Amino acid sequence: MDNLAVDPEHDEVDPEDDDDVHDPEDDDDVHVIVFPPELLQEIEEQNRRCLMVMLLNPKVQKMVPMTSALLKAWRLTGSVECRVVVDDSKALFQFESESDLLWVLDQEPWSFNDWMLVVDRFDRRDEPDYLRFMNFWVEIVGIPWNYRNDAVIKRIGSVVGEVLEIHEQGPGVRARIRVDVNEGLEFERRVLFERSDEDVEVRFVYEKLKMFCQTCGSLAHHKARCPDE
Repeated sequence: MDNLAVDPEHDEVDPEDDDDVHDPEDDDDVHVIVFPPELLQEIEEQNRRCLMVMLLNPKVQKMVPMTSALLKAWRLTGSVECRVVVDDSKALFQFESESDLLWVLDQEPWSFNDWMLVVDRFDRRDEPDYLRFMNFWVEIVGIPWNYRNDAVIKRIGSVVGEVLEIHEQGPGVRARIRVDVNEGLEFERRVLFERSDEDVEVRFVYEKLKMFCQTCGSLAHHKARCPDE
């Protein structure tokens, strides 16, 4: 068999002599589409008035019924619409006014079909904690009257999450707490108020709480599906 020799000097291709060489600049399809700043500003403003809603238990929560149920529960007919269903667990809602959007956030938590929903501002979508937290009003029961101090309440409430607001009411203390939905809920904690005394049981009662796992406290599955069971 003859050896095949390649001469580098004659193997180079001169683009000017080769009719098959394609210049991308001659192809209109590769031109970049640039949107006017006014349109981009309009889209950004729309996104600022959007909320993303995520199902925590999509096995029993279905998207289309959820969107209809939320629109009725919010009672904002004509001023909010479901803009797009992102996937089987998320839907994007667009509001006409910022005040309506803030009202929905202030009324958290929301639920559908007896399981909780996560609601977050769409313009926070690049944040690492996006769709990770919900706000509960939690009654903290068992703190002695002489220890009802904001620092004490925040320390005990931190077992549940970040304490945002504190309202003292009746035998318990009401606190607005930011809860991580990826962690199991806490319902009680033993607290030692005086070194010479016995520890005291403090309980956490979540307002508007629906179904959750009674084994691990998860908001995403029932006890029958718990991996810890």
